[in-house]
Amino acid sequence: MASSDLQTAPFADAVRVSGGKMLLTETVHRAGDSIDLDVDTKDAGDGQLAAVAIGPKGDAVPVEIISNRNRTFTLKLLTSKGGRYLVNVYFNGSHIPNSPFKVRVCNPEAIWAEGPGLMDSYVDDLGDFQVFTRDAGHGTL
Repeated sequence: MASSDLQTAPFADAVRVSGGKMLLTETVHRAGDSIDLDVDTKDAGDGQLAAVAIGPKGDAVPVEIISNRNRTFTLKLLTSKGGRYLVNVYFNGSHIPNSPFKVRVCNPEAIWAEGPGLMDSYVDDLGDFQVFTRDAGHGTL
């Protein structure tokens, strides 16, 4: 390979992730929020950026790729369900560094409680009720 070829060859390992909510691995995001990732391909050579997310039920979730016109991109994942998402980011068919990205999402609207203890209890009395979180996703109760 000639030295000029080395400068233009596409290398997924040269793609840099510079920021965005998706990098906050300890954060539990709220369903419905846009979760972003900033990607810089300037040092990677010519190539194509692609992304696909896998939702909590194993379904494909679209990832919007916005070109910032300077070989940098903003990826946006819009979640609708609670659970764990895996965001796979590829440059010319190869994973970029740290891909797939793990994103935890909670849907607080999927949490509810019911039972007599919610209506007929007083201070220092025991109340019996159940909290349902089945489709809420990750988070603490």
